[in-house]
Amino acid sequence: MHVPEPQGGLGNRATRTDDRVLQAAVELLADEGYSALAFTRISERAGLSRRPVHDRYESRSDLALDIWKRKAGAALLASLEGLYETFEGKGANREHFAAAMQEFFTPSEELRCALEILVVSQFDLRLSTAIAESAARDFEPLIHTGPADSELRRATSRAYVTAYAFGLILTSRLPSSEPIDIGYEAGRLFDSLMIDAPQSPLPQIEGGIFSTPTAIETGEPQLDALLMATLDEVAAQGYEKATTARIVRAAGCTEGYLFSRYDSKRDLFVDAVRRKLAASLQRTNDLLTSIAATYGQPAADALLIRESMRPQAARRRAVALEHLRVGMHDADMRRAHSESLEKFVENTRATDPEWERLMTLSRARFGYALGMGISAVPLLMPSAWELPFDISTRALAE
Repeated sequence: MHVPEPQGGLGNRATRTDDRVLQAAVELLADEGYSALAFTRISERAGLSRRPVHDRYESRSDLALDIWKRKAGAALLASLEGLYETFEGKGANREHFAAAMQEFFTPSEELRCALEILVVSQFDLRLSTAIAESAARDFEPLIHTGPADSELRRATSRAYVTAYAFGLILTSRLPSSEPIDIGYEAGRLFDSLMIDAPQSPLPQIEGGIFSTPTAIETGEPQLDALLMATLDEVAAQGYEKATTARIVRAAGCTEGYLFSRYDSKRDLFVDAVRRKLAASLQRTNDLLTSIAATYGQPAADALLIRESMRPQAARRRAVALEHLRVGMHDADMRRAHSESLEKFVENTRATDPEWERLMTLSRARFGYALGMGISAVPLLMPSAWELPFDISTRALAE
């Protein structure tokens, strides 16, 4: 029997279709990443023909932007505001804080989408413009500071905790050989937020720690040029848009040479990041060790946070975040990330008796999250780099 469509039924049907399309897109983006956001795949997952998707969106950027505006951005903002409430004022509660941090360690699809969109927005003008508007309207005010010392401390604590939160989302898909429990580390972080640590001036590094480019030196000039051209291309275009044709042209070699050394663009990118990190790590560590000897380790840690967030470090952040984003959607790369982290824990415990008891995989994962999250914070809180992070690092060291 035919049942007449109720008044407003066409609108209701269109709304339901909108919801199905958006939910299918959110699932794909969260599980498989930006490259999976194809209209055909969305239609199949939503159980619709391709026309409803094409009628609503002109491009993948339009769809990602709609996800940010209608779901991901709002979910991220609400989660951060809820997290801040657990360590500020009369609502401060250690257990509630740990539970709130757990939300980022086991994030919802909307939170995973939010960080995915943030990272890819660095390589998409429409997305980056919209994200910048959202940052100025919704996120940057979260770390607004006034003349009072308490406002500066609140802003710094928020930015510091936000870095952990973003990093936990970004690394949430890492596998582990043993159960990970962030409760203890989250509790330590909460306790540090309750300490009124003194602020000390940080040493000034002319141009910043990362102002001097670090060369890759393999002993083969042509390979060095290829690897550096790969990083330049990904920093400018993002991994998906990067082409081997442009890379070899910039490097002054041929695609034949590239594929005689690497099986795929992914392998080339991974090796370029690995070699660049190895080349810059020693220089950075030497500088920070020198600073720690004079000013203390908390000052060195705070300086690294500040320098990593500087506007001048945007290219470095883009490559690091893109490497992590691509890796989280590739089973082999996820496994390599995880094995590298577990090897770090093993080596640390073996070489330093003091760390044999203290260094756990859970602690390493929590620290790794901070390192990754630091790179993402400036995308929504661009002024965060100006905050006195030594307030937080000194308190956590006590």
